[in-house]
Amino acid sequence: MSSDVLECMDRVARQLVEMAAPVRFTLASSIGDRTAVYRLRYRVARDEGWLQSDALPDALEKDTFDDTAIHLVGWDDGCLAATARLVVPHPGARLPTEEAFELTIVPPGEVVDLGRGTVEPAYRGRGHGIFFALLATAWLEARARGFTQLCGTTAPSMLPHYRAMGFHVEVLGEPRHWWGHLCVPIKMDGARGCRELLQALAARVASSGAS
Repeated sequence: MSSDVLECMDRVARQLVEMAAPVRFTLASSIGDRTAVYRLRYRVARDEGWLQSDALPDALEKDTFDDTAIHLVGWDDGCLAATARLVVPHPGARLPTEEAFELTIVPPGEVVDLGRGTVEPAYRGRGHGIFFALLATAWLEARARGFTQLCGTTAPSMLPHYRAMGFHVEVLGEPRHWWGHLCVPIKMDGARGCRELLQALAARVASSGAS
């Protein structure tokens, strides 16, 4: 994969993040930031029916991967608008998607796990701009650490939408209930299908700039 193409994808991703203003995307840098992440995840999971309201008495949705995960956060002033997490591979340790779906993702050590993507209901819609900015932030943070492949889970109904956008999506296993709803494990390779992806992302940037 040409470094020029990947750098072009980086530029488009940065534009998508900038277009989400006034929401500002960064990394959780304090215990308070992470607590806000776990509270938002809990509230959305509860309201969507993925968790029973009394399942987590402390109202924090958290698991064993969170302590070492990279937490992406989108702030609108003091309001947490969106969050997701990246879990980088470590020798001898399984990624969250591998553990949840009892599989091994290859190539080992070259895939970063993107999960727990959550958008505050008040920030949904708007052409999915906050969601795409969250994905763009995940791409930039993965790239900064030397990764171009990401794994995670998605609803089967989302697969055509990702592919229509130009993402190269590989389904890794059968659907199962995960985090309260039916999901399939997937791997997305930013170095494949990049021409179609770049065209779709560039068109999105252009149309948003014209609106």
